[in-house]
Amino acid sequence: SFATNAAIMNAIEGIKNYAGKQLAGSPATEKGYFLLTLERIKNRVSGKAFVPVTLPPGSPIGCDMD
Repeated sequence: SFATNAAIMNAIEGIKNYAGKQLAGSPATEKGYFLLTLERIKNRVSGKAFVPVTLPPGSPIGCDMD
């Protein structure tokens, strides 16, 4: 819906602003996280949804249950 998209865009913009501000003063060990966050926001359209793999039937190896 329009309201949901507006809320998501507002939240993404807030995260982008926060990451940009934190990037300037962060130590080298944390810069990668903020850079990755900004990169993922920039390329969010090309992201894929997580689809869990269905497990095959039967008990796991080592399990006594059938």
